[in-house]
Amino acid sequence: MQVQVSLKMEIAATASLSEMEQQIQQAGQQGMREALKQAVRQWEDQHPVCPHCGAQAHRLEGTTRRVIATLFGRVTVQRRRFRCQQCGRSFCPAKSLFVELQGGTVTAPLQDAALLAGCSWPYRAASATLKRRSFAQISAEEIRLLTNRHGQQQAAQQQAEAERVCASADQGPEAVETAASGESNGQPSHGIVWSSAAMWRPLAPQSTWDLSPRRQHSA
Repeated sequence: MQVQVSLKMEIAATASLSEMEQQIQQAGQQGMREALKQAVRQWEDQHPVCPHCGAQAHRLEGTTRRVIATLFGRVTVQRRRFRCQQCGRSFCPAKSLFVELQGGTVTAPLQDAALLAGCSWPYRAASATLKRRSFAQISAEEIRLLTNRHGQQQAAQQQAEAERVCASADQGPEAVETAASGESNGQPSHGIVWSSAAMWRPLAPQSTWDLSPRRQHSA
């Protein structure tokens, strides 16, 4: 696919360097949003096959509005809806393209940026910073939900790792050392821990645990 977007802007002769930068950045973000619209439209053109019967003969029935929150702002995409002339069923080619959104509106790159911002500042400040820096529009509540959900996933992974280490205690010191160092799954035993205050805090590298049975010496 080839997407081409042209930009034209009016910059005052008295504008400062900072004002020029801001206006150019705004125009660039607008160009990115237009480019995404064109890319989705071209993607639809290259996927004309009916998902129900495999036929390519179809007619346009209308469009469905879909808003996507991206790193360069909210993009309103008009998804086209077709009627298959072979089986008579309707389909929307772009539906499979938006599967990764999982029914939401926030793209994966914006989610990553929101997680980083949400772990660095209060949620309102994170939302304002993303909007000021890249024109990304994501609310403080959306950042809170994303951050908490990611924290729960991290907590579940760490719980599973802890249970694996404890379960290895009965298999001898070597198994315990392997589980504690994370060699069983290729992950290090130190890294990032999620706290209830929705903040990241680093863990110091763990020492090797000696969980082998202790011998009791008689007096």
